[in-house]
Amino acid sequence: MVEITRSRYAANFVSIAQQEGISVSKILLGSNLNESLLENHEGFIAIPQFSNIIRNSVSHTGNLNIGWYAAEATKMENYGDFGYSVIHKDTLFEKLKFFCEAAQSEYSEADFRVAADGKNILFVRKKIAGDLLEVRQIELYVLSMMIATVQDALGTGWAPDDISLQTFQIAGMNPPFCQNVTKIKFDQKETVIRIKCSDVCDSISLFRNNSSFISNREEDHGFISNLELLIQTQLSNPCLSLNLISEICDMQPRTLQRHLKKLDTSFVEIVSRQRFVASLDLLKNADTSIAEVSHALGFANQAHFSHAFRKRAGLSPMAYRRKEWI
Repeated sequence: MVEITRSRYAANFVSIAQQEGISVSKILLGSNLNESLLENHEGFIAIPQFSNIIRNSVSHTGNLNIGWYAAEATKMENYGDFGYSVIHKDTLFEKLKFFCEAAQSEYSEADFRVAADGKNILFVRKKIAGDLLEVRQIELYVLSMMIATVQDALGTGWAPDDISLQTFQIAGMNPPFCQNVTKIKFDQKETVIRIKCSDVCDSISLFRNNSSFISNREEDHGFISNLELLIQTQLSNPCLSLNLISEICDMQPRTLQRHLKKLDTSFVEIVSRQRFVASLDLLKNADTSIAEVSHALGFANQAHFSHAFRKRAGLSPMAYRRKEWI
């Protein structure tokens, strides 16, 4: 599977590491990313790249709670359309429902649900994939966002009395939110925030009538679109190849090839299509030469670009540009 996340989450980890005196190059080492890709917070990177950044951030800072601080440094309104929509939902029920349904647009492995047990509303992040270190940081980041979402409805003074965490308790390193929580369970199957119904009396009837809703995810949901987004970030890279994308996705090249074949496409076809789509936009800019467009899309030379473009468009890049100017 090709799993992706918005680059803003990685950028937030990098920002906290920088505040602790760690260079960006150290945090990005081994991720096949450059700093410019993180500047577009609406862009996407592969989750294995994000995982590498998490591990480097913890390793170089020694901060086992860096995921919490990375999230706390970012307000909900800074999460693009996702954050804007959460903020502008009228009720807690609507905020949580949207959060669960839209989270995968931010992080494709995200899997949330909300339920009610009679006494509490349960805001749940289902099992997080990864090693213990990675899970801890993602869980802390997610937990901060979950709490912020509830606080947006109930006020910033609200804090959960009861939390379940998937990660183990680390001796001498309690989560930074412990002082506001009376009960924390570690080593649980899911991350759960319990919201007392007494805190949200205006929403009880809504939750009782909607006792459980789950953000379902299909095995192949978004596979092609996720892959296309990752390829778009590498179009100018002369080393763009099946091996490079497979490495970024933490997959074997043959596994990726087989999966694409089942979907009646190929890696070569997807790259070709993405280069063509990108070229249409670049050619609209009269100040960009054909040679510059060719270079920006990773072609060996202008002749190769012209041949590939003509094959798809039925005319040369120059002819297409003249047609657009008419």
